This record gives sequence, C-alpha cells and structure tokens, in this order.
Amino acid sequence: MFNFLAELLIWGVIGALPGFYAAFIKRYNPLYGLLAGAVVGIIVGMGGTSIGIVASPGSAIVILLGLAASAALLLPRDNYMDEKASLRFRINFLAYALTLPTALIVIGIVVFPLIWNLIFSVRPIRTADLQRVEIFDLSDFTLENYEAQMGLRVDEVPCVTDDAGECVVDEEGNVEVVSARRYFDDYRGWREAGTLQLGEDYYTVGVQNRDFYPMIVRTLFYTLASSFMAILFGLAAALLVRDAFPGRNVFRGFLLFPYIAPVISVAFVWQVLLRQNGLVNELVDSNTSFLSTNDTFLGISIPLIVVILFQTWRYFPFAFLFLLARIQAIPEDMYEAAKVDGATPSQRLFFITLPQLRAVFGTLFLLRFIWTFNKFDDVFLLTGPISQTKVIPVGIFEALFSEANVGEASAIAVIMAAILAVILLIYFKFFLVEEA
Repeated sequence: MFNFLAELLIWGVIGALPGFYAAFIKRYNPLYGLLAGAVVGIIVGMGGTSIGIVASPGSAIVILLGLAASAALLLPRDNYMDEKASLRFRINFLAYALTLPTALIVIGIVVFPLIWNLIFSVRPIRTADLQRVEIFDLSDFTLENYEAQMGLRVDEVPCVTDDAGECVVDEEGNVEVVSARRYFDDYRGWREAGTLQLGEDYYTVGVQNRDFYPMIVRTLFYTLASSFMAILFGLAAALLVRDAFPGRNVFRGFLLFPYIAPVISVAFVWQVLLRQNGLVNELVDSNTSFLSTNDTFLGISIPLIVVILFQTWRYFPFAFLFLLARIQAIPEDMYEAAKVDGATPSQRLFFITLPQLRAVFGTLFLLRFIWTFNKFDDVFLLTGPISQTKVIPVGIFEALFSEANVGEASAIAVIMAAILAVILLIYFKFFLVEEA
C-alpha cells in the first residue's frame, strides 16, 4: 500500500509540473493546469506502464513532456491571467514558475537522497541486496542498525570478593567488578566499555560498538580544532598582507596555493614529507611514523594532530580571503582617530579590527564547521582507514565498502546529520553574530 501511494504521488508530481507550465504559458489558471497534469501523469505513468502501453517510466516522462509542449503550442490563448486574475495572484504564480526548477533540483539531489537514506537506515540491507531492493518497502523495518552503533547499557554488578568477603582492589586502587559477560545471560553482542561507582554500588557500561562514541568525540574535536585554527591562521595572514609592501600581490597569490591545489597531490606530498625516511624525520632526527603511530602528544593521537594541521594548512586561505576583504572595508578614519588618541597597534587590533570582524568570524566558523564535519577525502587520503583518525565519514565508508552493510552505513549517516543539525541549531540560537 505504501509503495502504491508513493508511486501515485511521484507520477502526480511528474505530470503536474509540465501541466502547470503549459497553463502558465497560455495564461490559463495554473491551478487547473496543475490538476490536469497530475491526472494525466497518473494515467500515463501508472496506468500506461502497468498495462504495457508505455514501454518504461522514461518513456512515460517523455510522453508527459510532449503532451505539455503540445498543449502550450496548440491551445488557444486565454485572458484569465490578464483580466480575471488579480495582480497579486499573477505575481505569486510568476514566483512559483521561476522557483520551481530550483526547488526540483533541491528535491532531487538533497531531499530525495535524504529520504532514501532514512528508509535504508531502518532496513537490514547489504550491498548485494541493492539491485533488487524496493525503495519504499518497510516490511522489514528494524532499529538494529542504530542499536549496532549506538547500543548503550548500564548494569549494576557486584564487586569481586576475596576469601574474607571484601572487594578486591587492583594495583591502581580501583575496585574490581564481576565481568558483565559472565554475570548476565543477555550480554551476547555487548562489550564492556568501562565501570563506574555510585556510592556503594558498582556498574558496568556496555556498548555494542566500542568505536562509535570515541569516533563521535574524535570527530567533534577534530572539527572544532581544525575550524578554529584555520580561521586563526587566516586572520594572521590577512593582517600580514593588509598594508602595502613590495611583492604583496605575489605573496597573496602564494597564500592561496594550499586551497587551490588538488587534494590528492598535496596529501601525497604530506605523506612523503612525514614518512619514516621523510624530510621531517631527518630535520628532527627521529624515526617516527607520523601518519600511523600509536604515540600521543598531550593525550591526542599524533596522526590526528597531523590531520588537524593538514586541514589548517589547506583551508586557512579560505578564511584569509573573507577576513582580508572585510579588513580592507574598515574605514581608515577609525585607525587614524585611534592613533591620535594614542592607541597602540595591539589596542587598535582588539578594539577596532576584531570587533569589526565578528560577523565574518561567525560565518566562517559555520561554513568551516559544516565542511570539516563532513570531510572524508582529506582524512582518508592522508592516513587511510586507521583507528586513530577514524571520524564519522570514514566510519560510513568502512561500514559501506569494507563491511558491505548499507543499513548500518545509512544509520551512521543519519546520526551524523542529526548531530550536525543539533549543533547548528545551538549555534543559530545562541552564537550567531549578525553584522549591524
């Protein structure tokens, strides 16, 4: 039933759109054209293909477009839009006629894939099933794809006791608790992620995917750090080239190189520089594999630090362009007045330049956060699918291509979109800065 209604709606929309334009061109009431086109679309699309009169859905679409074109050419011109319709009515339908193509493109490349992804995320679909899967079939609806990633449970467990009945304490002073896998019969498929103590009670935290929550935290940290540092270095570059000096234009063009260079090329160059026998190791006299080591610096994985530095280097020119354009628009009179009042360069920076850049900072942070949060190619090309740099897009790639699990990959993508939507909602609500 759901598939039938979805097909009915799709063919109605496909027929209604050319019907609307045919009526609009001939100056009939576009609502009648919309209704007539929907009826014809359902008849030709559903009826024609089901009984075999129309060879394929593609042929049905061609027929509908041909009927609309014939109507636009052969129907007599009407005076409804000229005499009977109000000016507001005509303006409204002109707006619809102009915006519908853009709306269709957005629906086709954004809305429909999003719906498709949502449907796949609640179905147990593997890569081998894609050729015969029905998109709108929800007969196998399940939340197992989400549970396999987000599954979390907290269970109370007893502590391990000695012969005297006292809780055993390990070398670090932590109380040892009974293994939840042995204590609970329904613990199959779960993994112990840690233990916690609340008062005199002990609990074990179980997850189904041990990598999921660290991956979320890693993605947020990497995104925030990369976005902040790219904007910071972009600001430094913009301030550096603000005043005129010999060769300034050449230097400005040189600063754009990381942003315009192909990502495959620059990622390969970084790999060559950072490998064990690369230039960086020769300069610091070490033998560190910066792109795959398990070593950390200040508690942060070194490969993840390298990825953050790569993102900073590659995308600071984008922030540089935005900030330089805004800095050059600041009236010079403000700086002259500040100099007369005895303001130092640092005071002019903090009390004139930076306040003028607040709105640009907000826009830059928003754009860089969204793009970095969704970034896959930079991370994957630089380090490959290693656990130290496994962010959400890489997790989607692994679920889809390594594990051939379309359902779980779609579920991770939905979770990713939900996290980004919540963060953007918070940003727009509390942190958005608009320029006066």
